[in-house]
Amino acid sequence: MQIITVRHNDFLLQIPSCPLDILDGYYSFTFIEHGRYKLGLILESSISKKPSKELKKDPSYLCYELKMLKELVVGLYLLNEQKDKFSRLTGKYTTEFLNKLSKDIYGKKHKLSESCLALTEDELLNPFKFLKKVSKAVSMTEWFEFFEQCEQNSLAFDYEPYWEGIEKQTACTYFLPKLHDLGYLIVSSEMPAT
Repeated sequence: MQIITVRHNDFLLQIPSCPLDILDGYYSFTFIEHGRYKLGLILESSISKKPSKELKKDPSYLCYELKMLKELVVGLYLLNEQKDKFSRLTGKYTTEFLNKLSKDIYGKKHKLSESCLALTEDELLNPFKFLKKVSKAVSMTEWFEFFEQCEQNSLAFDYEPYWEGIEKQTACTYFLPKLHDLGYLIVSSEMPAT
């Protein structure tokens, strides 16, 4: 175990703490479409009086998925802190690059570029500017509070969901799908295929 600091907050992580390894750990168990489905399920259940039957049937699934989402956010925040080491990502995700990457991953279906529509062209071309914007809007502590509130709301069946700090909840709900897509792009293009 290793303690790392992300924006003046301490977090306990297993070694390795390379951001790419953390992101790879998240995406090694899911593909982008299924990851989006799970993310939507969690977000929808956290604001609904009648959360998903899938989550109700297996609450440990929800806990595991939220743990993985925390790792995703930590990995991307770490990547932003180490942006000098990963400067090659700036300007990398052009339309041509996305089309080539899509062919490499999906063949003739070209799903990847369609799947990344949650990100604007500017966010794709300058991921560190986007990550800086996200980290200014939502601190790491606020992310962890958001995930805890998602868990509580999704497991409190037949109760009105409660959110403290609606502005942060809205920001997290808005940014999380974008972070999910960006992380997938980075892992797909940076990590060697196994």
